[in-house]
Amino acid sequence: MKTAPIRHSLASFSLLLSASLWGLVWYPLRLLEQAGLAGLWTLAMMYSSITLILLLAVWRRLRLAQADGRFVLLLMLTAGWCNVAFALAMLQGEVVRVLLLFFLSPVWSVLLARILLKEPIDGFSIGIVTLGMMGCL
Repeated sequence: MKTAPIRHSLASFSLLLSASLWGLVWYPLRLLEQAGLAGLWTLAMMYSSITLILLLAVWRRLRLAQADGRFVLLLMLTAGWCNVAFALAMLQGEVVRVLLLFFLSPVWSVLLARILLKEPIDGFSIGIVTLGMMGCL
């Protein structure tokens, strides 16, 4: 029974750490771009090195992903495109506008889930939209 709170705490910590890192990653990327290293090359080096490290770490578990290979590939491509698009937007756009769009992503998620997946808009969804709007403010 005690593993559930630990897992919940670890998941919450992971989300907070990830959000913090993505909130701060644009600054070193801009510094590298000002030093002459193009943002796309920086991202390619970052993602390539991370991918190699993670592949080495999960090599034995790749067989589990082979059953749903197309889905995993689609998930990898869309998540990668999302991250690259966000980082390039932070490099080439105005930080405030990009962050406003970032904070609006929960709003779009709830709306698209309702339209495409027919998910109900419940109290949790309203809370997510409220937090996104508070982030915009």
